[in-house]
Amino acid sequence: MDMHASSAGIGRTGTYLAIDYLMELVRQKKPVDVYSRVLEMRRNRPKMVQNSAQYKFIYEILAFHYEKSSKSLV
Repeated sequence: MDMHASSAGIGRTGTYLAIDYLMELVRQKKPVDVYSRVLEMRRNRPKMVQNSAQYKFIYEILAFHYEKSSKSLV
């Protein structure tokens, strides 16, 4: 019997976890470096956030959050 390790969903799950992690940094008013933080996460779990579309989604969510929070300050 052949056994294959499945990586199905690791990129999507990693994207969600990255957003959660980065949003917490935003709430704590800490610097947010998406690429460096994802690399840090990938040291523990390779293949988290696998492609440019997933990185783009992270940036879009963070931008939406910044826009929303800046409007609430006005």
